[in-house]
Amino acid sequence: MKKKLVPIITLSVLALALIIFIIIGVGNYQRLKAYKDAEALVSAKKFDEAIAAFKELGDFRDSATKLPEIYYSQAKHLLSQKDYDGAILAYENAGEFKDAADKVLEAKYMRAEQMVLEEQFMEAANEFTMLGEYKGSMDRAKDAMFLYAKKLLAENKTDDAKEILKSLEQYQPALNLIAELNKEESYKAAVALLDKNEYKAAAEAFLALGDYEDAKQKGESALYLLATSLRDKGALDAAIAVLESIPDYDVAQNLLQTWRAEQAYAKAQSLLQERKFEEAAEIFAALGDYESATTLAENAYLSHAKSLIAEYKLEEALTTLHKINQNSEAKTLLAALEKQVAYQKAMELQKAKYFDEAAKAFTALGNYQDAVVQVQQSRYLQAKDLARQGKYKEAIAILENLESYLDSNELTSNYYLEDSYQKALQLYSNKSYLRAAEAFKVLEKYKDAAAYSQKSYFEYAKELVAQNRQKDAIEILKLIPDYKDTQALLNTLQGK
Repeated sequence: MKKKLVPIITLSVLALALIIFIIIGVGNYQRLKAYKDAEALVSAKKFDEAIAAFKELGDFRDSATKLPEIYYSQAKHLLSQKDYDGAILAYENAGEFKDAADKVLEAKYMRAEQMVLEEQFMEAANEFTMLGEYKGSMDRAKDAMFLYAKKLLAENKTDDAKEILKSLEQYQPALNLIAELNKEESYKAAVALLDKNEYKAAAEAFLALGDYEDAKQKGESALYLLATSLRDKGALDAAIAVLESIPDYDVAQNLLQTWRAEQAYAKAQSLLQERKFEEAAEIFAALGDYESATTLAENAYLSHAKSLIAEYKLEEALTTLHKINQNSEAKTLLAALEKQVAYQKAMELQKAKYFDEAAKAFTALGNYQDAVVQVQQSRYLQAKDLARQGKYKEAIAILENLESYLDSNELTSNYYLEDSYQKALQLYSNKSYLRAAEAFKVLEKYKDAAAYSQKSYFEYAKELVAQNRQKDAIEILKLIPDYKDTQALLNTLQGK
């Protein structure tokens, strides 16, 4: 019995082992197949099913370690599909696999950018803010807030937009937009002032806006209206000053020209009342054909000329009268004054001893006053001046044309004698003794001519002696028997 029992037990054990082997083999086969199926699901990008399948496999092979990789691939796929929320969750589930942690930030950044595109600006700003310094997220948060403010402005929610813009400190686009909004408000306020006819305030407000829209043109228009308003109130000077401040405003230029003429005309009339004739005349003359300016200018010049004549400023009066063209009284006065001035200049020339010029100037005056007499006087004085210079011939030539003016004839005779006397002296100085003696002899009793004549003969006789012409010398000495040294020389020559 015992021998039969052993084989039976052995056979049972073997059968059991076979059954267990079969069961284990079948189980492994089934899990392996599930693993392969899970991998196929990954390849088919059925990530949720694949994840569930690998989780079901538990610790079979590398199922547990496979999950982070699958989550990473799922996240990458979802990100390409712009499923940012799913991608973020998948990257988070991937844990520390590769750069999953950085990819979480990237996905969140992309989600925020998508929010911007969808105009979910506040949500995007919050998302960017949560990302901190990642890829300049803080700046992008400001960008999103700025875009939200612009959206509010488009919806006419200006106050809300401004509050947001003010919160974006140091953000230049926001500062620029605030400035733009402020300009817009200032522009509207300026328009309101203009509508109320508050021209000065409106102009200042518009011009303070610089090149904002058409603010410059509107500012100049407001100043133009201000100027016309001032003119209507009688404040012409102030109105002109306003127009002068807008030289590029075309409409103002013709009006400015008219007002300036009016202003100048009034000023000139005021100067006439103050008897400031010259200043008034210059202003009237500059006005040309404006009203009666030309006539008033000539009348003012005439009055000024008369006042100058009264002060004996004749040349200045003459210059003034030459500015008058139509006034007959001025022409008559000019003609008379020109002769008077010419006469005065001629007298000044005579006093300055420019006798020739004075004579010509008096001659040009014809019969004016005593001009004829002054011609003779100038020539007479000229002759005497020439005589003082020893120019007797020239002096005689002038005196001979004066007929019997004063002592002209007597002076002529005297100058003839003096001229001859001076020539005789020159001959004596040149040792032309014979000619000198004869020249002095002709002058007879003029000055010491007789004495010089004897002296000249005596000197000539001495020359003859030196030349051994004693006989000729004796004949000459006989002509001057009374000369003091004649007898002594004769005695010597005659051997006595």
